[in-house]
Amino acid sequence: KPFHSGTVSHRNFGGAADHSKPNVQAEPVRSVVNKSVTLWQADFREALPLIPANSVDVAMIDPPYFIRQSDWSMTDHYLAKNGQKPRFNAGWDKFESVEEYKSFTEEWITGVLRTLKNTGSMFISGSYHNIGIVNYVLQEMGITIIGDIIWLKRSARPSISTKRLRSTHETILWAAKCDKYRFNYYDVKDNDYPNDPLKTAGTQMSSVWQIPTINQFKAEQTDHPSQKPLALYRRILDMCGVENGTLLDPMAGSGTSAVAAMRWGMKSILIEREPDYCNLIKKRIGSVNSGKATATNDNATIRMEAAE
Repeated sequence: KPFHSGTVSHRNFGGAADHSKPNVQAEPVRSVVNKSVTLWQADFREALPLIPANSVDVAMIDPPYFIRQSDWSMTDHYLAKNGQKPRFNAGWDKFESVEEYKSFTEEWITGVLRTLKNTGSMFISGSYHNIGIVNYVLQEMGITIIGDIIWLKRSARPSISTKRLRSTHETILWAAKCDKYRFNYYDVKDNDYPNDPLKTAGTQMSSVWQIPTINQFKAEQTDHPSQKPLALYRRILDMCGVENGTLLDPMAGSGTSAVAAMRWGMKSILIEREPDYCNLIKKRIGSVNSGKATATNDNATIRMEAAE
């Protein structure tokens, strides 16, 4: 997810934003990781125009959340004292203003929308920090919002503050290019997700999904600071995926979307700017191909294999 507007650098992972001009490489580098996964090492602005129009079935976007919080040192001191990790504070998540973040959002939505088929959908992750801005931009651009998914994080980190609610959910907006979007209604109605008490076989899929955070899925955990659980992406594909179709992730991060697509029988196109994350993705996909990686999923522990 190291993508940001033009004035903020993602290279400072530890704290304040670096306002120097980002070091954008001249030519996007394309890697065919395997028969299912293509990875572009590039900024999304450089790579999205290279993807054919009307070629993508599902787009998964996990953008920077534009988290704006103060008093980092004191809070992190208490977290450390209680044996917890510091709060998320990556440099690539920082923007100068709401207007800058809004412009950034307009850029990637425009780029992704061009690649979607008429039956395609995009799923956009966010929290209270950014999801309202994304929602506003979608409506301003006239893009249909089908609904939102509440990811109820059963194992969310406790709050040490006495001034805020414990944050136990994130939002995923479901938007479509037009009213011909694909929805595997009967498939997900018939599906049972044993680890989610809110969804049993024969009941309609609701907008609230109870899935633990990545901290509970040790087998699939990587060093990426904002990795999503495979179970979350897999359920999205259950809902709107198509066999042998194409998934696009323009801010690929740890590559979870590619692993979910491989398991589901779809190809994937990933775009990731940060070289370290590109290496992480290649290593992760390689271990999946060799059968070394397992992932605790909605349906218990499943060996992940490439869709050859």
